[in-house]
Amino acid sequence: MGTRGWIRVAEGAAVFALSVLSGCGGAGVVAGPTQPAPSEASSGSAEVLGTVLDARTGRPVEGAWIELGDGTRTASDANGRFRLRGLAPGTQGELIAHSDTEGLVGRNLLRPLAPGALEVVVFLRPDPGKGPKDGAGDGR
Repeated sequence: MGTRGWIRVAEGAAVFALSVLSGCGGAGVVAGPTQPAPSEASSGSAEVLGTVLDARTGRPVEGAWIELGDGTRTASDANGRFRLRGLAPGTQGELIAHSDTEGLVGRNLLRPLAPGALEVVVFLRPDPGKGPKDGAGDGR
């Protein structure tokens, strides 16, 4: 049985529903290109924005690190929100989010990005290889 996450995006962008099967840690969830949001269409760049949630509780995860394979990274805010800006159209690969302090990890596979905004939800689950750390870590 899976959990389903819904999130509404700004006008002009798409609405995504990601269904994550229990125990898969987000692997296999694919996010693809959307229509450009009006504010981004003119710049020709792409961005990934979204929310990081604890799959066990459904609560936002503050301070999770979100990374792309090219080294682009950012941290989630108090509401679990994040934004990776200035990406080249065609960027693709695995988006990885992790909370070192909680020992949680989630992954989404990105198809080649189109210019504009792509909204995703990343569900974090316990990383079998790691437990929670004592104290706060910065993910580096």
